[in-house]
Amino acid sequence: MAAAKEAAPAEGGKKKGKMPMLLALVVMLGAGGFFGSKMGGSKEKKEPPIELGEVMPLGEFLVNLRDGRTFLKTEIAVHIAKGQHLADEAGGGHGGGGKAEAPAPVRDAIVAVLSAQDLNTISTPEGKVALKLALAKAINAVAPKHHKEGEKSHGKEDKKDGHEKDKKKEEEHEEPEVLDETWDSQTGPVLKVYFTSFATQQ
Repeated sequence: MAAAKEAAPAEGGKKKGKMPMLLALVVMLGAGGFFGSKMGGSKEKKEPPIELGEVMPLGEFLVNLRDGRTFLKTEIAVHIAKGQHLADEAGGGHGGGGKAEAPAPVRDAIVAVLSAQDLNTISTPEGKVALKLALAKAINAVAPKHHKEGEKSHGKEDKKDGHEKDKKKEEEHEEPEVLDETWDSQTGPVLKVYFTSFATQQ
């Protein structure tokens, strides 16, 4: 009888010793599932990379340069990010005889940039590269913003408090990630600018 009484506490001690180990195992498994779901969720929210889409001609521009005596005549086309556009087409769209035209704010921004140029600067290859960068920046600043599927563009959900607005402004001033060094902009909708003709006259 004495031996049986001594064995009972020993078995009870073993059971008590296993309980903390089981609890620790359950906690570890739960934590692993939590972090796994978080990582999986972050992958789903990842935005697709920006890619080159269609080339859109913006037409001919004739402006006075900064000196007031020199004319610049140029035709400009832009490479748009895939899935984006600068303006709706008039007359039925692609295949329907419609012609895409840049909206007035885009043309106005282009004229403003071209009119501020110096003849000696834009006559060099480096000057033309800098002009393309300036044009892409100016066009993207006034281009219509197209919301992605699932995004809501109106209602109370669009209203943000002052802190969120300030944070958004800070993010906009951050340098964008360089996706392709040959592009004139890394954000879009305009990624590249092309001069299909370029002539000056004094």
